[in-house]
Amino acid sequence: MTSRPSSGAGIIAADNALAGNRHIDIPQGAEMWRIEPDGGQELAAVFRGHDWHAVVSASGAVQ
Repeated sequence: MTSRPSSGAGIIAADNALAGNRHIDIPQGAEMWRIEPDGGQELAAVFRGHDWHAVVSASGAVQ
């Protein structure tokens, strides 16, 4: 699956993606998860409007 380049913050700004030669719309509320080397999982962003919105941790830091 490919998409537009990252915005620089590690978040891809796109409302559709390309899988092979087929465009796929990204649904509202879609989630992007970060998988850690130890197997841990962390929610990184949620798709709203036309953009991915980074999830902020309890400490206030953007993950």
